[in-house]
Amino acid sequence: MNFSPVDFASPEYAEKVSLSFDEYIKLRVVGIPRDSAVIEAFELIRYGVNTDNADLLGLAADCNPYVKQRYPAVLASKDIKRDLWTQNDAANAYLRMIKDPRVRDATRLNAINSLTALCQYVDFDELTAKRVDKTISEFKRQHAAWEAAGSPTTQTATH
Repeated sequence: MNFSPVDFASPEYAEKVSLSFDEYIKLRVVGIPRDSAVIEAFELIRYGVNTDNADLLGLAADCNPYVKQRYPAVLASKDIKRDLWTQNDAANAYLRMIKDPRVRDATRLNAINSLTALCQYVDFDELTAKRVDKTISEFKRQHAAWEAAGSPTTQTATH
């Protein structure tokens, strides 16, 4: 069995299977990618539907007037900190990046730092400020010593 993007873009089809489209909208509002939202909302795996074109079906659904009209209202009804992005959601997103061996090391390190800050184990803003201040003061000290020793720039400027 296969679904057509033409169906998913059709307002008539959306009215016919409105419960699935409403579920699709709810999933998209909470940030689920369109291919995953289509697979889940329309229960494609449960019904043995080929999911190779799930992203295209999601694109068609996103273009459907039924979705375009209802999406803003569902989004507006959500509280960002209670419904859309809680601390647990953030921690879970970071943990998925940290524990996924397919994620680049730099991304994983950033996720580790962010999760550590989220958990308030370390105050990165304070540490960063201290590091920057130390670096600037060291630079000023080194620059002063360099000029006192008769740097080429100082000698050129005076001659």
